[in-house]
Amino acid sequence: MPKVVVSRTLTSPDWNASVVADPALVRKAVDAADGPSYVFGGLQTVAALAEADLIDEYQIFVHPIVLGAGTRFFPPLARRQAMTLVEARTFDGTVTSLRYARAREV
Repeated sequence: MPKVVVSRTLTSPDWNASVVADPALVRKAVDAADGPSYVFGGLQTVAALAEADLIDEYQIFVHPIVLGAGTRFFPPLARRQAMTLVEARTFDGTVTSLRYARAREV
């Protein structure tokens, strides 16, 4: 399966991958894909992809702990992106899996 790595520092990836420094360039790989595309990434990558309107579904695993501060999970966006809860599951009574899909335009 071809892979796209979003990185500002990596130049030569291994295992059937290409590197892009700008997450907005992921659109080219998504358009060329034969089937669904998946992104596993940190907040900066997800924020850039959300800003480029490239996310159709979020799969979030919540490991609750109260810290009182931290990084925002969703960045401020230029326009609202409505999502619908598709699935929610709990593992071991603590971790919750939430799956949200892009809401249909009305």
